[in-house]
Amino acid sequence: FIMAGDGRKFDEVRSRIDEMLLTNVHFIRAQPKEKFIDMLLAGNAHISTLVPEAVGLAAPSKINSALGLARPCLYLGPEQSFQAQLIKEYHAGFVINPVDTQAKFLLADAIIQLATDANLYAHMQDNALRAARSIGFDKALEQFETILRPQA
Repeated sequence: FIMAGDGRKFDEVRSRIDEMLLTNVHFIRAQPKEKFIDMLLAGNAHISTLVPEAVGLAAPSKINSALGLARPCLYLGPEQSFQAQLIKEYHAGFVINPVDTQAKFLLADAIIQLATDANLYAHMQDNALRAARSIGFDKALEQFETILRPQA
């Protein structure tokens, strides 16, 4: 596992992993743009998080990048966020509510499913691309035009 970023919980997560003596988790800080794509391509699936208080204020844009590279997403965040709805609608990964008492077990189960079920993984890869196409620039432009166009 590779944990990458500079989020406010990065150091806390790193400390927790160290306490657990996990040897299969590696940490890297946020990468410059020219290395970012290589980092995304290195993963078979991507985990992204969002604290419930941030819904509507922040969005883990890494999800959009991962979907565009046909990578299933494991999203730990509020189900009402746009990213959660996108992943669920297209079946492009798993959405796990971090306040669910079973969240750590659901995350482990999702990882195991992706690692052991090649058909599921391939299906979610295809769906990830479909999800990414649904949020492309042209689609966003169409939505802005609809909203901004004066009603007759």
